[in-house]
Amino acid sequence: MSRSAAPLQAPLDLLRQRRLVRGLPADPGRCGPAGPLLLQGSVIGAALVVLVLVASAFAGLRGRQVSAELDRLKALPAQAQGLERQLRLDQLQLRRQNEANASLGRGLASLSSGSALLTQLAEATPQGVQITEVTVNDQTLTLKGRAADPAPFERVNAMSLKLAQAPLFRPDARVLQMSRPAPQAQASGTPAAPAPVPQLEWTIRLTLATLPPARQLSVLQRLEADGMAVRLQDLQRLGVLP
Repeated sequence: MSRSAAPLQAPLDLLRQRRLVRGLPADPGRCGPAGPLLLQGSVIGAALVVLVLVASAFAGLRGRQVSAELDRLKALPAQAQGLERQLRLDQLQLRRQNEANASLGRGLASLSSGSALLTQLAEATPQGVQITEVTVNDQTLTLKGRAADPAPFERVNAMSLKLAQAPLFRPDARVLQMSRPAPQAQASGTPAAPAPVPQLEWTIRLTLATLPPARQLSVLQRLEADGMAVRLQDLQRLGVLP
């Protein structure tokens, strides 16, 4: 006698009771095909890999840029020191050039105008006094000449006082010498006649004054030394003189 086949039992579902408690369907249903899920996962994984590679490449490029910027910044102190040295050299050369220009300008401005000097001497020379020799040595001016009677001593002293007050000279004019040469002896056998009295010979020493440019310009214009006045104005216009 053959046995009857045992009834098939349903598979045991351990999560059924939990689904029912949570209000979920008792039968979870069957899952869809795995192929699309695998394809979707592969696409997402590949996208993540590409994103990581792009981020790595960008980070590497940015790192190289930062490294190059750091190298450039490291070279800045040396470049700054070089520029500072060049600036100091340029400033030194400019200061020396300005000093040379100022010295040249002062030298040109200190040159006495011949016409102004002659005009000043003519104004200070009284009647009866004659200048026979003018010697200039650096800033020292030596005058020699003769003075006629009457009162030649007074005339020479008056001349020295006028020269001491003249703007082109310092107030240190002094008379170095005043004397009369001995009268010439008459030849024997000639009738006696009054011998002419020799004129007084004198020597005066002066020192040329150093005037500020503005004062010098006014003096030159008053004495009609037009050439020297124009030269002085040109130096002032160029900024060589204040």
